Amino acid sequence: MKVFNGFLFASTLCASAVFAGPKATFKSTTFDCGKVIEGKINLIHAEFVLSNTGDKPLKIINVRPGCGCTNVKFDSTVAPGKSMTIKSDVNIKGYHSGPLSKSISFTSNSEVDPTVRLVIQAEIVAPVKVSERFIRLESIPTKSPHVVDVVSLKKDLIISGVTFKMHQQNSNDTWQSDLPLDIKYKLLPFDSTSADGTIFRYKLQMFSPELKGAYYGDFTIKTNNPDMKELVVQGLITGS
Repeated sequence: MKVFNGFLFASTLCASAVFAGPKATFKSTTFDCGKVIEGKINLIHAEFVLSNTGDKPLKIINVRPGCGCTNVKFDSTVAPGKSMTIKSDVNIKGYHSGPLSKSISFTSNSEVDPTVRLVIQAEIVAPVKVSERFIRLESIPTKSPHVVDVVSLKKDLIISGVTFKMHQQNSNDTWQSDLPLDIKYKLLPFDSTSADGTIFRYKLQMFSPELKGAYYGDFTIKTNNPDMKELVVQGLITGS
């Protein structure tokens, strides 16, 4: 019985030694910023709560963002039983609609998991978005309009103009190609909404001008949405 007790005592000492020292424990290693309107704000904020659940001071060796658009603020030491918050800002200026994920590498003197990957997530939502990343208008062999879907966060969406600007001027063009060319269009009333009633879908008809040759450039679609007054989409106009 004494041998057993001695063995049990030794085992307890070994277990204590294993878990002795500083230990970094995060409340969560992922921070979800939710949905962010494209172009409305430039910075999103994230916070990670870190606790030292060990019995010795936790020293932060390095907190390194995955890219230059992410900044972090943190304390260099966390006392046993104490907590601190790692604060981070991500500059999303210029980012377009879609999922966003940024990582931060955390390194400390923790006895368990000294290196931890922190993740910042967000969903960037465009106030107005067209269904095509490349618009192609053809004046031959048909005069039928080209139709693109337009998704808007506003029910009363208005398109106030559509223009086309060439990437490179051509002296043989039938119009001054260094100037925008007006494109005839028609916005049809919205035909559907999302299940939660926050997204509205429209049809935009675009009519090709009568030109000779092929022209690469940018289509600019002007809207009444203050968060996205213009959409610029690359495209091609093919004439006879």
